[in-house]
Amino acid sequence: MTEKLTREEALVAKTIEQVRIVKELIQQENEVMLPYDDGMEEVKVKRPKATTTKVTNEGSDENGFGSAGETVEFK
Repeated sequence: MTEKLTREEALVAKTIEQVRIVKELIQQENEVMLPYDDGMEEVKVKRPKATTTKVTNEGSDENGFGSAGETVEFK
């Protein structure tokens, strides 16, 4: 009769089987060494240069706060 396995035991058995397969593939690959080609090339990133902007205050220079505090009446 076959023995019942718990879920964890089945997972461990499956993992062991997969590891054996991978081990065989690695050993076969070591016999035939292929050159590694990642297919990538270096690309220089172009970043925009910082530009300085001068903020001009179009208000009056009496109080130094531009048009803050001035009242305007609408007609």
